[in-house]
This record gives sequence, C-alpha cells and structure tokens, in this order.
Amino acid sequence: MMLKTKSYSMLIAGIAVVVLMIPSSPVSASPSVDSLNLDTQKYCLGELATIVYTGYDATVLGTVGDDVIYVSGGWNTIYAGDGDDRICVDGHFNSLFGEDGDDTIVAAGLHNQMSGGDGDDHMTAADPGSTMQGDDGRNRCNNESC
Repeated sequence: MMLKTKSYSMLIAGIAVVVLMIPSSPVSASPSVDSLNLDTQKYCLGELATIVYTGYDATVLGTVGDDVIYVSGGWNTIYAGDGDDRICVDGHFNSLFGEDGDDTIVAAGLHNQMSGGDGDDHMTAADPGSTMQGDDGRNRCNNESC
C-alpha cells in the first residue's frame, strides 16, 4: 500500500509555512489548496496566530523560531519546532509536539496527546482522557508538576 503525499507552501502572516497533507486512505484524492480552509485571523493565548490550519488528517509544521499555532479539527499532528511556541488546538485525537523551547500548549477536545519536548513547558488539556508528557525541563500539566 502506497500513500501519495502532497506538500503545499504558502505565506501566512509573513512566515513561510508548509502543511503536509497525508490522505487517510490510499485511494482518496489529495485536497486542493482551496480545500485547506486557511484562516489567518485566529488567536492563541491572546496572540495572533502565525500558523493556522483548519481540517483533518494533516501534519502541521512550525518553524525554528517562536510560533503561535492555531489548529481546529481532528486527527492532526502538530510539530511546533524549536523556539518558545504557543499551540492551541480545538478538536479531537490530535498529537501535539512542542519540541525544544519553553512551550505553552492548550488542547480543547477529546483524547489529545501532548508532548512538551525539552524546555520548561506548560500544557493544559480540557479532557481528562487526553495525555500530557513533560519531557526534560520544569513542566506543568494542568497546573501540576509533570
């Protein structure tokens, strides 16, 4: 079984972003750029998002700098990259990776999985079925040490 992969590059709020789309079924067509439903007027923890994605089954990539990432939808994988990032997710069954830096991650929705990566990270999950892993650093998960 071979999955087809397409990459779309776009410029959002002055930062180059690559959104990698991986169809969940090898027979389904990859979405067009128009079907990505990009919206640049979302906020995360009071800051205008620099990377925004609305949809399902995507891999969203941050940069090596400080990002503000907003994702709405489910079954997405978010890699924030290096830097002190803010990540807000509204949806279910997402996997979030803060990676290196002091990150703040907030997930509303069911069964989200969060990993802060190296650094002093703060993670908040609305659903008790979500999982949080602090990794190296002084980390807080739902306001408790983790």
